[in-house]
Amino acid sequence: MSICVCKPAKHCRLFAINDTISLGSSVNLIFIAVTNEPKTYYKALCSPYLSEWKYTIKTEYTQLLQTSAFEWVNESPAGKKAVGSHIIFKKKLNEHSNCIKFKTYIVAKGFS
Repeated sequence: MSICVCKPAKHCRLFAINDTISLGSSVNLIFIAVTNEPKTYYKALCSPYLSEWKYTIKTEYTQLLQTSAFEWVNESPAGKKAVGSHIIFKKKLNEHSNCIKFKTYIVAKGFS
């Protein structure tokens, strides 16, 4: 059995590396998914897909404002702390691994 190990391209991250499915006593499959989605806003600005990411951020932000999911305040009420936010970038792929849609999620930092 030969194993091919490929180094991911720059700005890619690995996930789901420990998902193993056993197909019997002699065959094991290991799924490794490599994505090139930016992890931070700064990396999205440096991406070749800058205009797509900016559009999805604006769309997500507008939707949050329309649903009154949050509000801007100048200062927190006494004894209260503001909750920060984080942007998650995702590419939706078709069955041939071609990008068909860019999606951005603005989420609260639940740990804060």
